[in-house]
Amino acid sequence: MEQTDQDYDLWVCLDGVEPDQITEILGTELKAHWVPGKSGDTPVQVRQRALLQIVKAYSAVIFVDSDDMLMPTRVERAKLYLRNSDLTACAMNICLENGSDTGLIFAPPGNADLSALLINNNIFGLTNSAYRCDLLERCLPVPHGCCLMDWFVATRGWLLKARMSFDYSPNMVYRQYSSNTAKVIPPFEKNEVLGATAYVKDHYNYILKSSDDIPLREQKMLTDALKEVETFYNCLVSSGEVAGKYIEALNKQDLDFIWWNSIAHPELKQFYCN
Repeated sequence: MEQTDQDYDLWVCLDGVEPDQITEILGTELKAHWVPGKSGDTPVQVRQRALLQIVKAYSAVIFVDSDDMLMPTRVERAKLYLRNSDLTACAMNICLENGSDTGLIFAPPGNADLSALLINNNIFGLTNSAYRCDLLERCLPVPHGCCLMDWFVATRGWLLKARMSFDYSPNMVYRQYSSNTAKVIPPFEKNEVLGATAYVKDHYNYILKSSDDIPLREQKMLTDALKEVETFYNCLVSSGEVAGKYIEALNKQDLDFIWWNSIAHPELKQFYCN
């Protein structure tokens, strides 16, 4: 990788492919630690197998998804922010499936309270985040069946009082597919919003069951968020008219381009709270 900081080791999780196939595509041998998946593995299980090794061998890990693109300063900037943070993430330029730039940037509002934001949204993805390994090890394991590994681990970090930061300089290019699990740019469709809502409900349930000693204040915040999302989901499922009006308003809303911002948007409560 063409990085301004070359002091790193590359680990690659393999899901359904072999190292020699990667070499053939690249036309050169890639110096990497390969972590192959096993039959029946989910993507989360493959990643977790790698992380359980990484947290024992390194002081920090920088996440990158294979279909996104690194800016030359990605490694350098992540290391810089980890000097004073346990968990950090960077802004991303958003491109379309074919790689064309949208001119949009994935980032929270500049004055955002990252801890408060994490209750309802996620900005710490497995493409733009970096962790100190002493924190990450305490956030694992991720429960079997949990699909939103990135949000789960970041929320566990929040519960562990991690020092969090966000680099508003875009150091990644995030590829937005029509079939993304977590779509961030409109237009949104009803089936996309309902599917994403199911993931978000599961996220809260997994987090609330992840520990017996979640502080009462944080437990109430997470429980209240789950109840609101359940109300939202039930309203959209029970009434096609409500769902249509919400989706129409959502697609006209001036959104922040962050994950799960389309779910129970706080400025559109009149459509799903009676």
